[in-house]
Amino acid sequence: DNITFDGKGYIIVGNYSGSGIEISNQKNIIIKNLTIGNFYYGIQFYAVPSDYALKVYDVSTIANDQDGIYIYKAENHTLLNINSSYNKNRGIYLYSAGSGNLTNIEANGNFGNGIEIYPYLEISIILKCR
Repeated sequence: DNITFDGKGYIIVGNYSGSGIEISNQKNIIIKNLTIGNFYYGIQFYAVPSDYALKVYDVSTIANDQDGIYIYKAENHTLLNINSSYNKNRGIYLYSAGSGNLTNIEANGNFGNGIEIYPYLEISIILKCR
């Protein structure tokens, strides 16, 4: 709980398996300032409790084998200044993710959708996305 991961501009490169970062059942998570590529999932979140924050700032997820960012049942999320491009499936996938804010998102060149929200939830807010 209460984790801040500041990549300080570094690049994390995988071998197309696993996740660059995987968070499950943790509270108050902040991930910022890094690039992640060549994993199965760039960043993967599971079941972050709704009364705690999940924040991702100034992050790029590039050329991952599945999704750049995958959020499953994690409410109260904020994604800001994200580039999730050239992934083999989706750039950003929010699955039963509930409320959140996506601001200044670039999700180009993915083989699937740039941003996919399933099921569609009206409480998700998307602003200034490209």
